Amino acid sequence: MTDILEAIREPYGLGEAATVSHLGNGHINTTVLVHDGKRHLVAQRINTAVFPRPGALVNNARAIHDHLAGRKEVLQVARHVPGQNG
Repeated sequence: MTDILEAIREPYGLGEAATVSHLGNGHINTTVLVHDGKRHLVAQRINTAVFPRPGALVNNARAIHDHLAGRKEVLQVARHVPGQNG
């Protein structure tokens, strides 16, 4: 878990006080909740043996979010938050 925190610390501007804890109990990916005192972020390490193109997963999720954003119905979907480097 701490390896996920260290991987995202700089891109998301997380200070030394940031904490990480398991979120759920997935069998394929590792999902964690990160808290830095100001915000909560969900981070996920993608199992590239199962999903060899993780960038495609992110692109699909962004396309779904963008498509649903213009709808009148209220649907909540996860929103990808780009790091400081985009």
